[in-house]
Amino acid sequence: MLCWVVCGDAAARDSHIALEFWHWDRGVFGCAVRTVERGWSLSWIGPRRYRSGLENRHPAQSKTMGGNCGGLLVPFVLTVGYFFSEHAIGAMVRDWLWPLRHYATANHVPYGYQNWSAEERQALFHRGSFAAKAVKTVGVSSGFIVPVLPIIALLILVYLLFRIPKKQNNNLHPVGHYALFSSVAVGLLLSVLASRSDIIHLMYLAPLWYLVLAWTLDHKGRGLLLNLQRLWFAYVVLAFFLMSFAVFLRVRGAANRIETRRGLITTSAPDTVIPYVQAHTSSDDGLLVYPYLPLYNYLTSTESPVSLDYFQPGMNTPEQAGEIISALQRSPDVLFEPEFSRKVATAWPGTPTDAVATDPVASYIRENYRVCALLQSAIGGRFEFRVRKQLNCR
Repeated sequence: MLCWVVCGDAAARDSHIALEFWHWDRGVFGCAVRTVERGWSLSWIGPRRYRSGLENRHPAQSKTMGGNCGGLLVPFVLTVGYFFSEHAIGAMVRDWLWPLRHYATANHVPYGYQNWSAEERQALFHRGSFAAKAVKTVGVSSGFIVPVLPIIALLILVYLLFRIPKKQNNNLHPVGHYALFSSVAVGLLLSVLASRSDIIHLMYLAPLWYLVLAWTLDHKGRGLLLNLQRLWFAYVVLAFFLMSFAVFLRVRGAANRIETRRGLITTSAPDTVIPYVQAHTSSDDGLLVYPYLPLYNYLTSTESPVSLDYFQPGMNTPEQAGEIISALQRSPDVLFEPEFSRKVATAWPGTPTDAVATDPVASYIRENYRVCALLQSAIGGRFEFRVRKQLNCR
């Protein structure tokens, strides 16, 4: 987020001030944005197309291009240099390419996917009075507004790229900033499309796309258009207020206090996992949380015996499953979520069913570990605390 803001500010300043520093600044932070977010294409094309009409402001065009290219290479040179010094270039390249081959495929969802289960949809749209359902519908509709904003930015960018003339006078073009920030917003959209385009990942970048929302709220129309803009403004304020107020009530309603080894936390529902784990393990003990909640390792100050934070069937490879099974030879304790497969259909609908049905790690845990306690998580998951069958429950 910070890199995006600095890059955009540098590009905007570059349009006004002929200083070589801003060329380098834009290149460095633009590279950082594209490296982290993988928005490789339009986040650079748009500003360059806009800048092409303003080059007559800077006679030293070679310095402009040199600063941009030099700044673009700085983060790559530093990154590659560090991994080269650690003799880990091969590992760096493999880790760069791994998400492209595995993460994107397993996490593919429809654009703007809301991650609602059938029960959640029933509670939102089919339970309660008409007024209650109307309020809930308006509140959750803000989650449909955010996915539309980058599409609006794309339409603005396409329009402006054809509208901006090739030659400009010395005055800054009045739509230049729209072209600049629309191009970066669309470039970041590409990074979301390349990974997982659900509402959660879209919300990560929402502060940037809210600028597009502000453009739609700008009252410049007349007559009917002005009235429609006022209605749109009132609707946006109400929808985002209801969403924010619901989150506020959830936070304020978190009345369950749990003392963890990392400090005091509050939850909206009781949690029996943390007290039990802390009562039956010591700090830095080995504990595998399988498959998908390593936060318990942190809160209980236990150590996972594997290098993976989690294991997602359909994304992680059989070789990684074998690494976990090998590590379990040295781990007496497992915190296992037996009903995790039920979440896959909602959270990862593109996961092949055979990947869930033939989870080798889950099968190994069931065959070699006994259940010592049935535990309830504050987020609704049920866990089993297991130890190896030849050991007694503590």
